[in-house]
Amino acid sequence: ERLKNLSLLPTCGTKFYRYDSGWKLLYSEDFTAGEKQKIIYSLKHVMETSGFAVPQTWGDIIEDRGSQITFSALGQQAPLAEKQQWDADFAKRQRMKAQLDQLIPEFSIRLGGTTSIDVTKPGIDKAFGIRKLRDTLGIAIEDMVFVGDALFPGGNDYPAKEAGVFSIQVRDPNESKRVIETIIACLAGAPRELPRLVQRMGRVLPRIYLIRHGETEWSLSGKHTGSKDLPLTAHGEEAARELGQRLRGVAFAKVLTSPRQRARRTCELTELSPAAQNEPDLAEWDYGEYEGQRTADIHKSRPNWNIFRDGCPQGESPTQVTERADRLIAHLRLLEGNIALFSHGHFGRVLTVRWIGLPVSEAQHFLLSTASLSILGYEHNLAEEPAIVLWNTGAEAIYDSVQNQRVGERRAIEQWENEGGEIPNEPRTKGRAAVPSTPMLEGR
Repeated sequence: ERLKNLSLLPTCGTKFYRYDSGWKLLYSEDFTAGEKQKIIYSLKHVMETSGFAVPQTWGDIIEDRGSQITFSALGQQAPLAEKQQWDADFAKRQRMKAQLDQLIPEFSIRLGGTTSIDVTKPGIDKAFGIRKLRDTLGIAIEDMVFVGDALFPGGNDYPAKEAGVFSIQVRDPNESKRVIETIIACLAGAPRELPRLVQRMGRVLPRIYLIRHGETEWSLSGKHTGSKDLPLTAHGEEAARELGQRLRGVAFAKVLTSPRQRARRTCELTELSPAAQNEPDLAEWDYGEYEGQRTADIHKSRPNWNIFRDGCPQGESPTQVTERADRLIAHLRLLEGNIALFSHGHFGRVLTVRWIGLPVSEAQHFLLSTASLSILGYEHNLAEEPAIVLWNTGAEAIYDSVQNQRVGERRAIEQWENEGGEIPNEPRTKGRAAVPSTPMLEGR
């Protein structure tokens, strides 16, 4: 009796089961044997050539579900914690999807969950299933609520949102369960609260991709670079192109860039510039009299100077930069989807601490490299829980040698204190090793 109102549409809506004195299959849009062979070969080829193969997997990484073939990078039985770490920003699967779109363009390819790529027949997706539900059950699409974790463009839940269903973004199956239980409880006990609750849960909050510009001559020498409009060095351009490779395949709802040419050029080299808009609030801290000076030079006359506490004479104060960051954040919080920001070292650090509600003085603990990627978002998709998803990836620290590592560490810290520029040193040679740094939150 309890099952009579239950319908199941597994594998992205490619199958439809309805309970009527037992489960009955209404349709199944299965692949032919030849289609399965081509899809499985393509998935294996892309995994082998992408460089994303992992040393340990848990169960099969390719599963034939008849009407859907699913690739799971770590295997179907992988621990959730491992899955969540593998492709947090979707960049790996977006690159794999771009290759698959070339190899098997006749099929629909969508991202799902934390490690999955789903392949179905074209047009046979969750929007197809939604329409089948409408026609079979007589329920209008505007009366439906959809709960999913991949509502972004390219995600396997996105077709349902495109079909016009009110959609609620969740993080994982447990969160889906809590949302559904809450809706049922509201319907049973307080139905008037349901529209407000669903509206709150249904919004897809923005995810901010914060990108600091590539290296310039002044960042290389540690000079504070605010209004001075300098081009990127050859190394800075190379790093920006490499960053673009990491961003390839990520669908951005909006791209904003500082008006300074070093930020605009970085945006251009990542191949996101056609959609970019100038945003004056993304400009670097106005250093006033300290423009072009190094921290070490300023300390000769002001030994205890700290930009996040003292600001710059004839330039911006910490209060002014905070107001600018808060104004930008207020605008960003109204947006949805992935947002790319091309900005600068000091302002990027202020933007980050203000995003999570900390005072500007705390920005001194967040180190930000040139040509780095950081991601700001939310815990549990709740506006009340802003969080740092990823921090300062792509940074480098230069060590003279293993024996001289302590000196390298000291020079690396000096680099970041000098507005995050590169450490001045001799031309790179084969005898010097670039040691990748880890994303870090440094206290001092």
